[in-house]
Amino acid sequence: MSEVSKIVKMKQRERKVGTKARNHRAGVSPVQPLPSLEARIDAKIEERFAEFERHLERSFSSIEAKLEQALAASGRQEPGVPRSPWTSALSALERLSPVAELKPLVGETGAFVIEQLEKLGFIQVLGQTFTNVINHISMDVDEFGYDQEFEDKMRPLVEFLFYNWWRVEMNGVEHIPKTGRALLVSNHSGTLPFDGAMIKFGVRELHPKHRIARVLMHDMFNSLPILGPIMSKVGAVRACQENGERLLRAGHVTMVFPEGAKGTGKYFKNRYKLERFGRGGFVQLAARTSSPVIPIAVVGAEEIYPLLENSTVIARLLNVPYFPLTPTFPWLGLLGFIPLPSKWYIDIGEPITFDHLSAKDLEDDFLMDNLGNEVRQQIQNTINDRLKRRRSVWFG
Repeated sequence: MSEVSKIVKMKQRERKVGTKARNHRAGVSPVQPLPSLEARIDAKIEERFAEFERHLERSFSSIEAKLEQALAASGRQEPGVPRSPWTSALSALERLSPVAELKPLVGETGAFVIEQLEKLGFIQVLGQTFTNVINHISMDVDEFGYDQEFEDKMRPLVEFLFYNWWRVEMNGVEHIPKTGRALLVSNHSGTLPFDGAMIKFGVRELHPKHRIARVLMHDMFNSLPILGPIMSKVGAVRACQENGERLLRAGHVTMVFPEGAKGTGKYFKNRYKLERFGRGGFVQLAARTSSPVIPIAVVGAEEIYPLLENSTVIARLLNVPYFPLTPTFPWLGLLGFIPLPSKWYIDIGEPITFDHLSAKDLEDDFLMDNLGNEVRQQIQNTINDRLKRRRSVWFG
């Protein structure tokens, strides 16, 4: 480098240092780059959620009281006319929604949801799927009620959600074996079990052998009207050790969510903090059947239904662990069931085997719990790593 170049660089450094010193003395902060459009949109939506949550917290006691009154009113019926808990709950929610305290926020949210649905063609896809399902008649089902033809009829909706609505990125699908049994173990979130549907669709769509995964389903979802029968028809099975063993010994890829209802019922403020993985039951299941455990981390599902409060009044009536109150449900009626369009990532890890465990080991509750926690921590670490790299909830 020439002497002239050295002098020029030295002067530039001096000017830079001098400018910083003058700004510091004058109390002037250095100019910060403007946040990206995606970051500003994220911040605005977070602000709206927070505002809604504050309104809901202030109004929650009166809302629960109104629900009690509405339930009492909806319980009045003609003698001899049966009335199910679901009928009473829906009638009560009709009287409640939208409550006066939340009406301004609800109106704005509803307008936004309808506008986006129209732009993306969601209503058209929903109508097509509904027509397919209504016209479907099939007796070709397996011992658990799985109807592959029915699942194919549901494809337009699930495909739209996977590719267009949530724009799911699935990584590591090659870790699922091409043949034979495997136990997929995933975190659980999203209030409704869309995470299971997206994993199942992604594996069938993207795996080299297009494998069909069977989901072990919590009793809560199994008992829901409409949703429960649909889940059974698309391959979900009631979660218990016996059903898990039967599926795995038959060579199926089987999916389990050890967090259970506590995972899907997490409050929005606790998102991506995994609940306890039971007592290691999935470790016993994998060891007994010599099945590799495939850890799966899902990011994006926590934001589809931000759970702000849990109505114990309705939950008690329906005998379910929780009844969610979100920014859109139940205030928008059926529109409140439309999930928000977050960006999803599904990261599939390498297989973990427990073949080395003896029959005596499987009876050791402490060991089973520890091994289950190790898998849980691996999934938590993968989630944390993905969250660090995610720039936007909605754009990825």
